Amino acid sequence: MGSSKAPLFFAHILFKMRISIAAIFTLFIVSTYAQRFEEFYAIPKSRFEETLKNKKKICDFSLGEWINAPVQKMDTEHYGKFTIVHFTSFDNFMSNANVQDLIKFQQEFPQARVILSLNPKFNYPKSERDILFELEKRQIPLPIYIDKEFEFWQCMGAEFWPTTMFFGPKGALLETHEGRLNINEIRRFVPEVLNRLRNEMDEDTEQFIAMTPGRWNKRTILEYPSGLAVSEKESMLFVSDQLGDRILGLTLAGNVIFCVGDGEKGNKDGSLEESRFNGPRGMVMDEENLILYVADTDNHTIRKVDLVNDQVTTILGNGSRGTKKTKKVVGQTGPLNEPSDVLLDGDYLYISMQGLNQIWKMDLRTEVAVPIAGSTEFGFTKDSPRKSHLAAPSGLALDISGAIFFTEAQASSLRYVSDEDLLKISAGTGVFEFGHSDGKKDNIKMRFPNGITAHDEKIYVADTYNNCIRIIDPFKRKSETLTGNPSLAGYRNGSEPLFNQPMDVEVIGDQIIIADAANGAIRSYDLSSGVVKSIALGNHGCLGRGKGKGGVDLRDGASLSLGNGLNELTYSIDLGEDYELDPTAFQSVNLNTRAPGFEFTDYDFNDGSVSLFYMPDSSKNRLVFTLEFTLFIRSIQEPHLQYRKDISFFHQFNLSDEAGLIHQVTTRYDPDVGRE
Repeated sequence: MGSSKAPLFFAHILFKMRISIAAIFTLFIVSTYAQRFEEFYAIPKSRFEETLKNKKKICDFSLGEWINAPVQKMDTEHYGKFTIVHFTSFDNFMSNANVQDLIKFQQEFPQARVILSLNPKFNYPKSERDILFELEKRQIPLPIYIDKEFEFWQCMGAEFWPTTMFFGPKGALLETHEGRLNINEIRRFVPEVLNRLRNEMDEDTEQFIAMTPGRWNKRTILEYPSGLAVSEKESMLFVSDQLGDRILGLTLAGNVIFCVGDGEKGNKDGSLEESRFNGPRGMVMDEENLILYVADTDNHTIRKVDLVNDQVTTILGNGSRGTKKTKKVVGQTGPLNEPSDVLLDGDYLYISMQGLNQIWKMDLRTEVAVPIAGSTEFGFTKDSPRKSHLAAPSGLALDISGAIFFTEAQASSLRYVSDEDLLKISAGTGVFEFGHSDGKKDNIKMRFPNGITAHDEKIYVADTYNNCIRIIDPFKRKSETLTGNPSLAGYRNGSEPLFNQPMDVEVIGDQIIIADAANGAIRSYDLSSGVVKSIALGNHGCLGRGKGKGGVDLRDGASLSLGNGLNELTYSIDLGEDYELDPTAFQSVNLNTRAPGFEFTDYDFNDGSVSLFYMPDSSKNRLVFTLEFTLFIRSIQEPHLQYRKDISFFHQFNLSDEAGLIHQVTTRYDPDVGRE
């Protein structure tokens, strides 16, 4: 976002908010845009063209840049067409829902033009690479007009996210709508509008779908890990893959025990393998009963994963999107609206209902769920819990004091509901106050925080757009940055690590587990050493992302094809049934290469495997590396017989245009005859 125009822009918005922040999504409560369109095309023919001449015209598109467009510049591409311009920010959940509807609309009405004007609230995304990343992640084929300085926004008089404007073939502004679109109403009135405008319309009906983003993030097994849950009792970690539409259960060493969901988008109960999810996010584990509760966000449901009976069932929500009128839901009889996280406290399940700007509470015995905080209006006000305005509540955590903590992604805040039934603030000052700073009270600034966990009387926060993990003392209102670099997104382990959009955190033992979403990785932070490493996943057939998406099994010496992104390579040594690695001996592995970008992520000498990541440096051309194992092996029948074996993996590799690849190299080794 440009520095010269932004202060005036925000001042304008804040002035509007002081008038009435509740107006953000309620400006058209009396008359829907469908009703006003009906009035528009009911104008007598004699007055119709004169009416269009007096309408505000679409502003010049030449001031900004285009991405994902069918042509490099689209200054006049919309002329002669019924045009919809949607002002969006990728972090806005309501806008994201609108965009998915508008994609379907564009496919259904090729004679129309749908354009997205990108006006990022949190200064993200700001680079072409980041924008393409978001388009691929969300599979958005629509052209993007990058309005960095908000000139187009201000010229058109936009004030809130999301705003949608409808234009005639000659650029006349026909209607403006703020908030959630009703795509069914649009489908109903648009044919009549197109018929009324037919004399001004071009006959060209070619689809206005631009570049269709390819399957994003081929680089790792996880596509966008957004939620975590832990089982201290089972020493297990659960990961929800929001874009992979499934959940993995794994050991802390990264060995995957099972997958929940078949990896295809859907809403289906049944066995772990048969079930389907749609954008699952937050989770919580019932240790006593081995039940995992899941916020299945895009299905608008709460799911229960019974790990004893291997069954998935829906316990709340009927799969439809709720509205402000939704006051109570019993079991599967009513709608929810984008639940983003869940929290278990005895017989009660707390739910952050992002789509309604509320916190809900469900009695698991009666299956009755009701809101306990949030007025449904978007904003940041401090009142009684039910009267306060919230701004996209995201992560949930229960403190030992009994307080229910929650982040608000759109207000960059941490708040809680206390025993006194009061809504209190630990961090955050308003919807448009964000950044990165530590200290006390109002000096604490975050940027689009999401998942949280309570530990040692502190709240650990995944500060998503600051690419770091924060610690907040909620009652003293003090903060510090635990790990990560708020000035730089990336992937790096060690004592000065880099993250890319961390979405959730959990504590198990002396480890902080981090869902490093945009890196497609699970990372761990050692509380004693301050060192970050990655947890490499392996050892289960369900790791392939659907049919034909598994790893590639390559033999030693073959030429590896690595993508121009983060590649994952796993090397395993199979000793057969007669030998094993000696658990009493020291095993080692060494990486020799002059090619920068290789990094070990996991050693697991219990099964003789090692994993590493490679992020290519295109400026270097020595594309070769060697892995050298020094292993001590013993006979299972005669464990006193020990062998030292040196095993090497040598590979040349080449770089492809793909985003990144997964390779699995397995070698059978018999100490009596050597490698097979």
